[in-house]
Amino acid sequence: MLVTLHAARLQSISVSTRAKNYSRRWLQEREVGITQKGVGVAIKAPRHRARRALAIREAMEDAVYRSIKAGIDIDDEAIEVRRRIIEARDKEMGITGPMHGRKGAG
Repeated sequence: MLVTLHAARLQSISVSTRAKNYSRRWLQEREVGITQKGVGVAIKAPRHRARRALAIREAMEDAVYRSIKAGIDIDDEAIEVRRRIIEARDKEMGITGPMHGRKGAG
């Protein structure tokens, strides 16, 4: 039961970084397993646009890799990672301007 509690704390948005670090150490000390982080990237497109969708997805994945390489914590700084993903998507799609990447744009 405690394993589930600590694993859930690692995934929670509302738990502080300090508490997440404690839960991560707690799980590691008990050799529960390695805790990994992940980001999901998905594109929906019709079949005739599959190549374009693949290019967009790859640009978004590259944004995640560049974020990690830049030292951005994909869990604690998810908003920054999302911003970079949207920026990469918009660039690949040729979307520019003051409203690009925002809801309601276009």
